[in-house]
Amino acid sequence: MTSQILNSFQFNLFRQILAMEGLDLTENAREVFELRIQRFAIRHGLPLDQLPFLLKQDETLRIALAESLIIHESYFYREAHHFTTLTRHLLPERITCTDRPISILSAGCARGEEAYSIRISILEALPQVSSQIKITGVDRSKEMIDAAQVGLYSIHALREVPARLSEKYFAQQMSDLFSPNSEVREGVDFFQLDLLKESLNKEVYDIIFCRNVMMYLTSDARERLKSNFETALKPGGSFFFGTTEVFSNPPVTLRKSQSGNSFFFKKVGECS
Repeated sequence: MTSQILNSFQFNLFRQILAMEGLDLTENAREVFELRIQRFAIRHGLPLDQLPFLLKQDETLRIALAESLIIHESYFYREAHHFTTLTRHLLPERITCTDRPISILSAGCARGEEAYSIRISILEALPQVSSQIKITGVDRSKEMIDAAQVGLYSIHALREVPARLSEKYFAQQMSDLFSPNSEVREGVDFFQLDLLKESLNKEVYDIIFCRNVMMYLTSDARERLKSNFETALKPGGSFFFGTTEVFSNPPVTLRKSQSGNSFFFKKVGECS
């Protein structure tokens, strides 16, 4: 049996403090969380037994620890069936019902793999209207946003991208890293934004992606995110969540829909 790094009182104290940032330290992953907390304390030269008190006083330190406990690993074309549904069904539907630009949000965008995957899918399926579709990626981690803006990726991150598309849309850079070309980059912007603390404007997005994020959050934080997304979606807009995520108690204006293998929520109301 592995000896515990934290006793029950200490672990619960960390749970309460990190819940302030919306993070849920689940008991079934306790060993992993404890190791990461210990490594964080060592890396920052902080005594582990004093760390909870320092976290209570320092929001920046608290956010840094929360970010270190989340797995930011992502890759291009993850759950690619969502992009197929987007380009074959949802976007054509939106384009025919309005003459204004279409806005897509990638929330919790990490290093930008999702936002750039959306852009490539649009360039491939709907090139004639790609200039009318704007994609915005947001994440509360400055480190992730900086990485997305730089846009350098390992071959491992491109493992699900068809060879034809990787050759067409990526250029090899130094040290076997790859970068999206200018055609991909020009349709995507990235901003640092904490959606648990800052509200999105009302009815600004046609499509919202927030996949594999809510699994890390407390129930209260999940409810705050749902409310934020409900407000930000335009009538008739769609919201994608992760395939392995359980999305319970959706807001009353969001109705669960299915297209092929893709499940998503659609906001009631007419597109305009």
